[in-house]
Amino acid sequence: VRNDLERRNLISIGAAAGFASAFGAPIGGLLYSMEEASSFFSHDMLWKTLTSTVLATLCIAIYYGNLKRYSMLSLEIGETEESLLTQFTEAPLYIIMGALGGIFGALFNN
Repeated sequence: VRNDLERRNLISIGAAAGFASAFGAPIGGLLYSMEEASSFFSHDMLWKTLTSTVLATLCIAIYYGNLKRYSMLSLEIGETEESLLTQFTEAPLYIIMGALGGIFGALFNN
């Protein structure tokens, strides 16, 4: 390590990679590093951290031999097939929940 800035950057990247590999969440590791582990976060640092978190998550998935566990495309909760009608009937519930969340958030901030 050449200087103090480089040392802090490497510590921040390492913390993000550890978080990402522990939870299988590369974006979560990046956000953790931006929020908690870094005092200053540059654009160059963003791409280095994102690359390291993606690689850390990929390595841990390969180590455990289960790439589907860490895939963003396989968000299957259950193995049952649901009809399109069932999915549309759930939409009003999600709309109401989103509206209530927005109202409560606005009230909380005021």
